[in-house]
Amino acid sequence: MPDILIRNLPPVLHARLKAAAASHRRSVTQEAIAIIDEKLGSESATPASRLPEPIKPRRPITMEETLRYIDEGQR
Repeated sequence: MPDILIRNLPPVLHARLKAAAASHRRSVTQEAIAIIDEKLGSESATPASRLPEPIKPRRPITMEETLRYIDEGQR
């Protein structure tokens, strides 16, 4: 399993990480892994290539088209 080393971690951030780890009953390393996993997402998430196409906005309807639709609806 690959290792990671974080240098110059601000003391306040380290204290917050330790407190979060303690509240979740994990080690600091386990807590850091959980936070990274949460932020980056898991590999089982839907890849962007499988997401549906975004909805394209339609062009504005002209006044003539609006009146024609109204007339057609009244028939």
